[in-house]
Amino acid sequence: MSGLPYQWKLRESKSRPGVVYYITPAGKSQWSEPSEKQIRKAKEAESKKNSNGGDNKRSRSDSSSSNNKRAKVTSSSSSKDQVQVLHLLKKHTESRNPMRSGKPITRTKEEAISELNELLVGLNEVEKEELESTFRQFAESESDCSSRRNGGDLGLFSKGAMQPPFEKAAFDLEVGDMTKELVYTASGIHIILRIK
Repeated sequence: MSGLPYQWKLRESKSRPGVVYYITPAGKSQWSEPSEKQIRKAKEAESKKNSNGGDNKRSRSDSSSSNNKRAKVTSSSSSKDQVQVLHLLKKHTESRNPMRSGKPITRTKEEAISELNELLVGLNEVEKEELESTFRQFAESESDCSSRRNGGDLGLFSKGAMQPPFEKAAFDLEVGDMTKELVYTASGIHIILRIK
């Protein structure tokens, strides 16, 4: 998924429907979001791989060719099949994996709701043409999801990739619209803005 750091993947658990897990660039799975340290290591490994030259030139071009194929497949998909959203997540003590950047989150569910409602009021006051850029700024500074590095952008995703309440809210939105109410999942509480 393009909203995740380099070569990380997000999958829904078959044994625990509605719960997602992460696959590292090395192919290992984990329940927790990628940590800053793991992301840094993946970037360093890629940097070393690219600086070695030789055979890597071919693998980079193969990779870029494969990315082009993926882009064609994505662009030919209909908007009913995939959406792209920005989201702002507030985790709380009852959330799955209540951590941000390796530190435990101590806010209660009620505090998370209160904080998000304040942000929602602020976002509702923004002019429509500035909503996306303002939302990205809020996500970068306020979100507890690793996607904050991308302004809350989760990239294009299809049905079945996200937890059901999140997916329903995302697919129910029109492009350019934001959820009017907070969205509750096992990961925490969200505000969602559909951009594609």
